[in-house]
Amino acid sequence: IEMNLMHPSGLAMVGLAQLFEMNRIAFENGENFPKSIKKNILGWIYSAKQSETRLKRVEETVSLASQNIRANQYNPLK
Repeated sequence: IEMNLMHPSGLAMVGLAQLFEMNRIAFENGENFPKSIKKNILGWIYSAKQSETRLKRVEETVSLASQNIRANQYNPLK
């Protein structure tokens, strides 16, 4: 994925990469997600209008990936 680092959402992607580097389990689980799921998660992060929301979504994505759970996915059991 090509990133525009000058755009705030590009900075969120840098944060995502850094958090994945610090959490190897989350990285490995995230890499095993289907390509379509990864694309949807990135779109969900990019769609946040405020940088605080983007950062929160990045942190949630890594936290859930460490548990092998896909972020922003419908869960009827919630």
